[in-house]
Amino acid sequence: MSLTNFVRKKAKRARVVGGFLRNSIIFKLKRQALAPRYWFRKISTLVVDMDGTLFDSDAGNVGLRIMYPDKIDHATMGDLLYEGMLHKLAEGSATVEETILDGNRLLQYQNIHQKDFQKVLKEMWPTRRKELIDALKDVRKQKKIKIILATLSSVEFARMVNEKLSKEDGFYFDDVIGTQLSFDTKGKMTGVKEIMGLKNGNTRGIKVKTKLRALKELFKKKKWFFSMNQTVLITDSYGDIDMAKHVKTILLVPKKPTTIQAVSAKYKLADKLVPVEGKMKDQLLAIFEQRKR
Repeated sequence: MSLTNFVRKKAKRARVVGGFLRNSIIFKLKRQALAPRYWFRKISTLVVDMDGTLFDSDAGNVGLRIMYPDKIDHATMGDLLYEGMLHKLAEGSATVEETILDGNRLLQYQNIHQKDFQKVLKEMWPTRRKELIDALKDVRKQKKIKIILATLSSVEFARMVNEKLSKEDGFYFDDVIGTQLSFDTKGKMTGVKEIMGLKNGNTRGIKVKTKLRALKELFKKKKWFFSMNQTVLITDSYGDIDMAKHVKTILLVPKKPTTIQAVSAKYKLADKLVPVEGKMKDQLLAIFEQRKR
């Protein structure tokens, strides 16, 4: 297959986050206009994506695999459900927000409990990127900044991640933002209260909030200083492009990228691209000028 056809095929599937071509053009135009103001030394906020960035795995996929463990050939029912939702995204018959809602309702249907989140975390934990965590530690030592964990997955799960990071790796995020779920008094999931998505608005009657809006609201509530010119996003794909259009962005590039990750790297939808394999920590610290001399 020619490179052109390869990219065209990936770009077609890249509709998983919608409006790829329009968003990528806007991203490029904003970078040209703001280039003189884009530096990485003066920052006050660092936002880190969770699925695919902090972890080399996806909480939604792992959760479905655990709650739907029955095997069909060599795949679990959970994996097949996850792939089915991605297919609907790729063909444009579902939005990201609808997919987040559907995925959580599949978990709710199986009576998922907060205790089950611990099973998800246990399976994901070995895939955490320790070099990224170490780099965040060093940046925090040198800079007075707020470091936020942001995810389209549940904020409740992200808080569990933060607690475990603090205990086992000696690092913590100042706060977390994500999709908000509801639970009964016994800890069983009862629904979705608010979706962290790509556009502000409503999906099936449930409020949707972007990461950028949630971030601004968090900082206002905490009475923390916030400036988009002093904010850096670390992510793995253009699933965060709506935020990346407004702030400095570092894209982590895995050796074996998913479709979305491959397209993100191919079109250079970030200010800096950092390969996951090969001294990732050193490259990140060099960007922030934190590398030890």
